[in-house]
Amino acid sequence: MTNGNSLTLSPGVYVINGGSFNLQSGPVTSSGGVTIYLTNGATVNIGSGVPVTLNAPSTGTYAGILFFQDRNDMGTSNFAGGTADILQGTIYAPGGKVLFTNGLQQSTMAVVAQDVDFESGTYNLNADPGGNITGINSGSSGPGATYVLTMVE
Repeated sequence: MTNGNSLTLSPGVYVINGGSFNLQSGPVTSSGGVTIYLTNGATVNIGSGVPVTLNAPSTGTYAGILFFQDRNDMGTSNFAGGTADILQGTIYAPGGKVLFTNGLQQSTMAVVAQDVDFESGTYNLNADPGGNITGINSGSSGPGATYVLTMVE
């Protein structure tokens, strides 16, 4: 999406079959829970400064999943929107790379990927110990809780 357009996604699953979920202008919002399902090499490309507010569904097959990349795909998804972005849910790209640039504020997320890079900017991410937003329950909550970054092969 380009040229100063705005987009509001209705609740549901959006399948991107090849190509890119490409957002270069905004704002982009969801009016309820959405999952962006990426297959056949599809990736995400959110441009710098593009305000994006998306929430994963809280129930159903894709509860907690905001972006789902096919397990066999190895592409790189770029999230460069920066502090204007609020992403609530899990980014699942087990064979791919997820690249964040320009920071993130007020997002609650989990990231499952082969590679994750955070470049330039400030990142203030909220924890979701009960799994209410990400669908991943860490079993730890409250003041003094420990949150662990685990690299899994």
